[in-house]
Amino acid sequence: MKNTIIAVLTTIHTGLFCQNFNKTIAGKTDTVFLDKSKGYYKGITYNDQGIKEHESFYRNGINYQVNIFDVQGFLVETYYPNNIYYNNMNIKYFQNGKKKHEQIVMGIAYVTDTLQGTGDVVNVMRLDGLFIDYYENGNIFSEYFYVQGKKNGEFKEFYPNGALKLRGYYYNDVLSGILFEYDEKSSIIKSDTLFLNKFPK
Repeated sequence: MKNTIIAVLTTIHTGLFCQNFNKTIAGKTDTVFLDKSKGYYKGITYNDQGIKEHESFYRNGINYQVNIFDVQGFLVETYYPNNIYYNNMNIKYFQNGKKKHEQIVMGIAYVTDTLQGTGDVVNVMRLDGLFIDYYENGNIFSEYFYVQGKKNGEFKEFYPNGALKLRGYYYNDVLSGILFEYDEKSSIIKSDTLFLNKFPK
């Protein structure tokens, strides 16, 4: 019965806007044309139990979105490679479908670094962009901005109710300037002046 239903759906969609190749078979890939006139299509990979584990979207042969699923079929991560629409955004999800982590990459640099212990010189990817973490209720937990892999600029942390908890500044991964601390009603309860991660004497 399952194979019959799949065949019927394939027949209905073929020639309209969606065409399936390679029916939903465990461990196989199913290619679907979303809009043949514009060159959109997606590829889906299933695990041995027939549960979707990977989904890639393409336009004119270029992969612009990837969805990754856990063993139960829940979406756990979405990323947008090749910088077409979403500027290399990466999103991770809680099992309830709400965002867990969001990474908006605005630039990528490769620098040489020496590995501790081995002394090997390697190329390391450094990211520029905004990194956002969330509570499971959907409210933002923190916002940090990175330049070449280091925290720079203003950062914020929040309480689970969405109220601002901390606000301060980083310079090359080091706290500097004034650090503000707030209560759960967003009233300032403490402020400290920091210079290069040290309190002034």
